[in-house]
Formats: sequence, structure tokens, C-alpha cells
Amino acid sequence: MAEPLRLPAPAYVYVIGAADGPQKIGSAVNPASRRMMLQVGNPAILAVAYAHPVSRALVFKVEHRAHGLLADKRVRGDWFDVSPEEAVAAIREAARQIEAGEPAQREAIDQSDWAKRAKRAGLSQKDLARLLGVAENTVSLQLRGKWQSGTPRYVKTLIRAWEMLPQAQREALMDGAEDE
Repeated sequence: MAEPLRLPAPAYVYVIGAADGPQKIGSAVNPASRRMMLQVGNPAILAVAYAHPVSRALVFKVEHRAHGLLADKRVRGDWFDVSPEEAVAAIREAARQIEAGEPAQREAIDQSDWAKRAKRAGLSQKDLARLLGVAENTVSLQLRGKWQSGTPRYVKTLIRAWEMLPQAQREALMDGAEDE
């Protein structure tokens, strides 16, 4: 007797989180088991809010596309400051886009709110990099929210401070950064 054909189990792009806390968008074959692993050491009660079945061939594409759709709300890693409903909507939209063969939307370098705000204040990426003591490509990622935890607080603080400084103090600050 021939062995029955076994199809691979589907994978899932899931939403796990507390009802009122950040939501994790990830992928797993068993989201319930993944929730139990995440629960260890987490004081909030976590729940699987949603599990979207996806073929194993597409699971990472859907997960990463959903991350991209919520990039401006990233807290850290796969965790986002969104409601479970917003996370579910992002996964559904990501799956729709992938299944339709739509290319990912690439953000222009100055499309994030923080990049626009810095630009309006007359602060270029090159100036920010010099003031922060980091590479321009680092600033580019940070301003677009593509850094590990989105746009870092110290970058936001510098932009806010720059907006409040009179021109003479801005010039003095830039001169000081050039000396180092």
C-alpha cells in the first residue's frame, strides 16, 4: 500500500501581545508554542491575537512586509506599538500584496516624520551624523525608523533641541562637532 501524500504543515504569521501593550509580529509553525516561549519572563499576560496561515515559501516575505508596513511604529525587533487590530490589518495587507505580486513600497529617504522635521529645521543627514558622531548611513536608517528600535530617542532629542536653538548657537554647536 502506498504511503499517503503528506503536505507540509502551513506556517503562520502571528500577532502575540498583551491587549494593551506592544504586539509582536512573527512567524512560526506553532504560534501557541511560540506564545508560551515569549510568556516566560514577561509580566504581561500574552495572547495569540491572530495567526494567518501562509505557505512556508512565503511566510518570511509576508512577515517582513507586515514589519515594513508598520516600520514607523516599531518598538524593538519584531515588537510594534500598535493595537492587535492594527497588527492583524498589517498582516492581511502584507499577505494580499505578496499574493498579488506587488512590490514593496520603498520609502524615499526623507519620507519619515523625523527626517522631514530635521530637514525643515535645516539639519541635513550629514550634519546630524557629524553632531552624533556616527556614519551618515546610520542616520539614514535611524531617521527612516529602520534602526533596531525605530528612530532612537537621542536622535529625536537632538532634532528637538536644534529646532529651539538660535542660529548663533547652532553654528557654535556645528563648529564644536567639526573640531572633534
